[in-house]
Amino acid sequence: MTLEATSEDRNPSRGLLGDEGVSPVIGMILVLAISIVGIAAILYWGLPAIDEMKANVEHRSVQSQFQDLDSTLKELVAGTTEKTAKRWQPTINRGEIVVRNNTEPWLFATDGYQSDAVNGKAYDFGWWGFTDGDNTFTVHNNATFNIPSAQVFGYSVGAGASLTQFNLSGPGDANGVQNASVTNWGANTSISFRAYLMNSATSMGLNGGPFYFKVYNGTQLVAQAWYVNTSRIDYSLHAGVSERSVTENNGAVISSVSGSYTLLNAPSIPPPTNTSGSHRFFARALVLNGSSGFAGNNQFDLLVSLYSTSVLASYDCAATDHSDCVASAKITDFGTLQAPWYAYLSDPNRGYGSLVQKTEYGNTAVKYLEDRQAYMGYTLIESALNLSG
Repeated sequence: MTLEATSEDRNPSRGLLGDEGVSPVIGMILVLAISIVGIAAILYWGLPAIDEMKANVEHRSVQSQFQDLDSTLKELVAGTTEKTAKRWQPTINRGEIVVRNNTEPWLFATDGYQSDAVNGKAYDFGWWGFTDGDNTFTVHNNATFNIPSAQVFGYSVGAGASLTQFNLSGPGDANGVQNASVTNWGANTSISFRAYLMNSATSMGLNGGPFYFKVYNGTQLVAQAWYVNTSRIDYSLHAGVSERSVTENNGAVISSVSGSYTLLNAPSIPPPTNTSGSHRFFARALVLNGSSGFAGNNQFDLLVSLYSTSVLASYDCAATDHSDCVASAKITDFGTLQAPWYAYLSDPNRGYGSLVQKTEYGNTAVKYLEDRQAYMGYTLIESALNLSG
C-alpha cells in the first residue's frame, strides 16, 4: 500500500491552529496595540491640552479681576470716590493670590539744573546698591568734573512728606556722628555710604521706606533721590504646560505666561508732556502695605484703604532763571518686574520717547531710565494704601 503525504504533512510549520486561528489572534493584538497607543496619546497630549485651555480661561478671568482692583486703587488715590476704603473680592478656581510686602523697590532721582550749562557742565549721579534691610548704598559721580565740596543727607519719609533725618557716613567719616562729607569728589568716581541712627554709632537698616537723599555742592542742591518699596499683589497658577501670573504693581496690571510679560493697562506714570512751553516729567509711586493671601477654589476678601498721599517733589520750571528746574529725571527699578516696566516706559509708540534706557557708568549691571532736558519741570507723588484680609 502506498502512503502519500498530504498538504498538511508537507507543511508542518502551520502548527495546530491553522490559518483560521492565526488571523483572530493577530487582529486582537493589533486592536490592543492601537487602543494602548490611542490612550497614551490622550494621556500625553490630550489631557495637558485640555488643562492648558482651562488654565487660559482662569488666567483671563483673573486678569479682568485684577483690572478691577487697579481701577479701585486709582479711584482711592485720585479721590474720585467718596469712600476712603473699598473691598476687592476676586474669585479663583485654581492658583493663589499673595500680597508681597516690601518688594519691588523703585528709585526716583533728579539731577539739579546747572547754571553753568553753557560751559558743558551737567550734574549726573548714579544710584545703586539699594537692598531692603541693608544699611549701605553707592552713589556715582557720572559728571566730567570734580565736585569740590559735597555733602549727602538722608531722611525717612513719613505721612504728609514729613522728614526724619538720619546720619550717613562716607569714607573717612566717624560712624554716625555727622552727615557724609566728601571733599573734591572726583569725576567718574563711586562712593559708598552707610546709614546710622541720628547722632548714634548704631547702624540703621533701610527697611521699607520711603527714604529721601539729597546731594549738595556747597550750598547748592545738585541731586535728589527717593527710594520706595512699591510692593505687589501676585496671582500665580501652575497648570497646563505654562506658568502664569498676574501682578498689580505701582498702578499697572502685569500679566505673564511662561516668563513673557505684558502690561495690560496704562500705569500711573504718564508720558512726559510739554505744558506752558516747559518739558514736564510726572512720576507717581503707589505703595502697598500689608500682607494677606489665599489659595484654591474660593473667594478672596481684601480691604484696600488709602493711608496718605504726599507730594514728594515739585518743580514747576517757570522761573526765568530756571532756578526751579531739574536737568534730568531718572527711574531705577530694582525689582523682579524691571524688564516689562522698562520696555513699556521707553516705548515711543506710547509717548515715552524721551525716556532712554541706560546703564550706570560705575556699575553696568544696573539699568535705569532717564529723561534729560536742558530745563525740565518735575513732579513726584507718593500714595500709600493699606491692605488687610
